[in-house]
Amino acid sequence: MKSGVHPKLSSDGHLFSHILNRNQDDDIPTYEDMEEFLRFLDKYVSGVVGRRELNKFYRMHPGLTLLDRLTDSDIAYAFLVFENGHEIWAEDEQVRRMNAAEKERYNKTKIQKYHVKKGTRLKIFMDGWLDAGRVYYEVVKTCINNLRLDSDFWNELIMHWKQYVRKNHKIAYEKKEGHLMENDVEDDSSEIEEAVLFDIHDGVLPLPGVGGYEEY
Repeated sequence: MKSGVHPKLSSDGHLFSHILNRNQDDDIPTYEDMEEFLRFLDKYVSGVVGRRELNKFYRMHPGLTLLDRLTDSDIAYAFLVFENGHEIWAEDEQVRRMNAAEKERYNKTKIQKYHVKKGTRLKIFMDGWLDAGRVYYEVVKTCINNLRLDSDFWNELIMHWKQYVRKNHKIAYEKKEGHLMENDVEDDSSEIEEAVLFDIHDGVLPLPGVGGYEEY
C-alpha cells in the first residue's frame, strides 16, 4: 500500500482537533496546514459515499466538488470509524512486522474504541455502537457544521481542495463557460488505495484498515 494514507491522531487522541476546535477569529489555516485533512476527506470520507455515487454526482454536477457532496454526517462517520479501529490497525501492523517466533509469543490486547467487541452477538436492530461513540459522532457532526457556517474558513477550504486535486489527481473536471475542464475528481480509482475504502452494509461495522497501517 502507498505510504501517507493514515493520519496521526492529535495529542488528545482524536483526529484533526486543531481544525474541529478552531475559533472563528483564528487565522485561516494554510494549504500546508490543511493537506492532511484534505487527504482524509479524499481517501476516507469519500468512501462513506462510495466511488460510484461520487462519479454519478460529478457527471450530473460538473461544476461542483467533493465538498459539495459530503454531508456533516458523512464526515463525522468517517471520523468515528477511523478512531474506533485506529489502535487495532496499529497493533496489526506491529504484529505483521514481527518474525514468526515473536508472533507466536505475542497476545493482541487492543479493542475497538467505540464499538462492542468483534464477534459479539447483537440484539435485532442493534448496530453495536457504544454510547461514547454515538456522543462523539454527534460532537464531530456539530463541529463540522460550525466550520461550514464559518464562510471565510469554508471558502478557503474549497480553494485548498482545488489545489489538492490539481496536485494529487490526474482526472478532474470543472464546468467553465459550458465546457468540461480538468479540475476536480471523477473516476480516479487507480489512485484510491483499496485499504481505505469503506464497505457500508446495514448492521455491519466497516473497518478500512485492511492491508497495513502507515502514518504520514
